[in-house]
Amino acid sequence: METTEPFPIALRELVTESDYVTQDGKPNWAALASELEGLQYETLRQAATGRRRATPRLIVECARALRVAPEYFLEYRLHLARCGLDPSVVGHERAVENLARWMEARADSASLSEAGRVQSPRRRTRKQRK
Repeated sequence: METTEPFPIALRELVTESDYVTQDGKPNWAALASELEGLQYETLRQAATGRRRATPRLIVECARALRVAPEYFLEYRLHLARCGLDPSVVGHERAVENLARWMEARADSASLSEAGRVQSPRRRTRKQRK
């Protein structure tokens, strides 16, 4: 299970479906924050409202507390993809290989979308209509 929603939206949905809600069903950010190891309430609040980018560490902690894989969140999957292209993380050769695979997949998807695209009829100019 994974989402393509931005972190604040995805997090709110998970929180409201979990035990971290108030009596009236609203997210209880303080209760969730108390479960996050080494992170403060304010860090969670700012990420949950979109005022601050969610760090991989915050995403991992939220995922642990909410009992989902960190990969559920789009931002974490993007983080993993960036790491896979970073020579300081995976080494130069592996980064080059990963980039080549990414470029190939990108080219394949572009050619598929071009092949499936329906050509719209050309509009006639006023001069051509007369």
